[in-house]
Amino acid sequence: LNLTSDAEYKYSGSLNPQTKLKFEDKWILSRLADTAGKMNEHFGEYMFADAVQAAYSFWLYELCDVYLELIKPRLYVNTDGMMSRGIGNR
Repeated sequence: LNLTSDAEYKYSGSLNPQTKLKFEDKWILSRLADTAGKMNEHFGEYMFADAVQAAYSFWLYELCDVYLELIKPRLYVNTDGMMSRGIGNR
């Protein structure tokens, strides 16, 4: 999945705070929180390269490699452009 391409994957809606999160959603949010903590620590110590590396690692290895692969079925769009599945559906 190319994260920068929206040719096949679209999200037409909004996130509802009342929606129960699936395991993979909770997992990515926990990884994001951990990454934010690491980045804050690195920025506080003026270790900018380490802060950027933490962001890059999250983006590439956790968000793109794992999370987006897990949620592909929820983002699938068929060939006529209609949403066949949406966030929260499986």
